[in-house]
Amino acid sequence: MTIQTIAPHDLQTAIASGIAVDLIDVRTPEEFAGAHVLVARNVPLGGLDARALLAQHNAASTQPIYTICAAGTRSATAAEALIAAGAPLVLSVAGGMQAWIATGLPVVGGKRVRRPSKSTLLAIGAVAALWVAIAAFWGQSDKPAVHSNLPAPLVDFSRDVVEASKTKPVLVDFFATWCEPCTMLAPELESVADERRDRVTLLRIDIERQEDVAVAQKIEPIPDVRLWKGGHEVAHFIGFKPRAEVAAWLDHELKAP
Repeated sequence: MTIQTIAPHDLQTAIASGIAVDLIDVRTPEEFAGAHVLVARNVPLGGLDARALLAQHNAASTQPIYTICAAGTRSATAAEALIAAGAPLVLSVAGGMQAWIATGLPVVGGKRVRRPSKSTLLAIGAVAALWVAIAAFWGQSDKPAVHSNLPAPLVDFSRDVVEASKTKPVLVDFFATWCEPCTMLAPELESVADERRDRVTLLRIDIERQEDVAVAQKIEPIPDVRLWKGGHEVAHFIGFKPRAEVAAWLDHELKAP
């Protein structure tokens, strides 16, 4: 089933217009308390009763039901349940709260989730573009980017990260396809890791495809890059870094006892 989505900005526009918006946040109460959209009501996915929700919404209403979660996976599942129960129109918020916050839209809650502002993202993009141009001019980038647009393979975190790191360090890149800094960082990470393939393994985890892992690892701002050694996380950084900084950081951490 293909679930219709709505961009965070478009939903905020509807809220600001004064339209009665029925937004169901299907995350856990702990996640909801951390940060949520003002008009949202918390109905965790595990306890969602689609027919009861539909009755509360009033099936005769012409307004859609909106669903939201951390990154979109649970939201789509809830939307499917509501449609199966007879809801005429359900829209899942594209990218979930991750995208909502990254867009700079307002949230309420006791936990301040740090995200780069739009101006910051633009500045990051400009710096990244300048760095790439300089590197190309001086011949510092002697090989094409190895980044692929194919979906990241699913990762068994316990096996592929925790256990695998006991024999060889594992570098984990938590990202999302809608995240501009993530897109810029990917080729930098892949190039650095490829040159050190005998010393480290790079794994990329799409927080939308593996939302359970992102929640378990408490991933909030992205990109979030974490190094695991000996079955434990030993270092991490958040946000874009140019290749030289990534290489220096990784070399330092790999040498650390």
